[in-house]
Formats: sequence, C-alpha cells, structure tokens
Amino acid sequence: MQFSVLHLTDLHGNVNFLSQWEGNPLRPDMVLLTGDITHFGEEPEAKKIVDAVRTMFPHVLALHGNCDKPGVEQFLVSQNISLHRKFRIIQEVTFLGVGGSLPCPGTTPSEYSDNLYKNWLEETYENAGKPKKFVLVTHQPPYGTRTDKAMKLVHTGSQAIREFIELTSPLLCLCGHIHESAGTDRIGNTILVNPGPFKQGHFAYITLNDEQIDVVIK
Repeated sequence: MQFSVLHLTDLHGNVNFLSQWEGNPLRPDMVLLTGDITHFGEEPEAKKIVDAVRTMFPHVLALHGNCDKPGVEQFLVSQNISLHRKFRIIQEVTFLGVGGSLPCPGTTPSEYSDNLYKNWLEETYENAGKPKKFVLVTHQPPYGTRTDKAMKLVHTGSQAIREFIELTSPLLCLCGHIHESAGTDRIGNTILVNPGPFKQGHFAYITLNDEQIDVVIK
C-alpha cells in the first residue's frame, strides 16, 4: 500500500490558491475537502468549488463544515463524494467521517451536539465493519490538542471525537475548523492534522505506506 492525500480545509468559497499546484510535480492520489467548502453557501457555490478542484484533481472526497448550508451536503451526496456518516475503502484503508461542528459563538448553518457525534461515529464505524486500519475525517477537531485552540487560547474541540479516537486508534484524524490551530498532534498512536485554511493557501500533503505516514503542512 502506498498513496498520497492532499488535505484541504476551510476554503470558504476561495480556490485562488489552486494555481500554486499548476506544474507541481506532487500529484496526490486523492484530495480530501474537510469542511467549510463554501462561506454560507448552498449547492451552486459547492458545485463551483468542487468542480474547480476536480478540474485539477479528479479524485475527491469531502464533507461539509459548519459554514456550509444543507445544500452543500446534498450536492456532495449527489456526486457520491460525501464522507459525512459514510465510509470508503481505498487501497485497504477505510476513510470515514462526520461533518459540521459543535455549536459556535453566534449561529452557523451546520452545528451538532457532541452526543450526535458520538452516535454518528459509533454507527459509521459499525457500518464500516469496525476496521483496524482507517482514517477519521472530520471538520471539528478532537478536544484538548494543538489542533483545537480557538484564538490559540481555549480548547474548543469535541470530547466525543476524542473519545472515539482513544477507543479505536485510527491512523489519522484529518480535521480543520479552527483556523489559527494549524499543525499536528497525537492522541495515542493517532496523528492529528489541521492544515489551516486553504483560503489562505495552507494545505497538508500526506503519504501513507505500509511502514509509515509522512505529513507535510504548508
């Protein structure tokens, strides 16, 4: 097994930085869009962004973030690329995920309780056959790590996502949401990756093989 993933999050309707990949010798096998694809957009805005990404990278999986309205998830489902409460198996690795976020200051369109996250994760993991080798894909980061500090001060991640990671030990948790908490961390053997917002040009390039996982954040 060896394949590469380009992890993009928090696009907020901006794909201007896709141009930095023109002529780049790095060609990922897959792109993961981990939420806030639009900035309070619906299906037309999601289609515009996803089409732009797929023009350059044909293999895309995605889930919605808290700033994506319901039409975004409906579009992802219609394209058969949604990972929200779903799973995909790619080269013997299962990818499963949940979109949206916990309630935020103010109100955003796609917010869920931690209890829902707990139930959804358990259900999706069960439906996937309780895989031993899998990648967890979320918009909301897990609680209490370098990836979830709002304003770099307060941990705002999900306890349910953290507890799920502690129980199941995925290879990776690929998340976003907290723009200012870009970086990597670990919960046990699980590598956490929040690349920071792609609307500012940030991304993570991840290479997986049978022996190791390499993560580069730019």
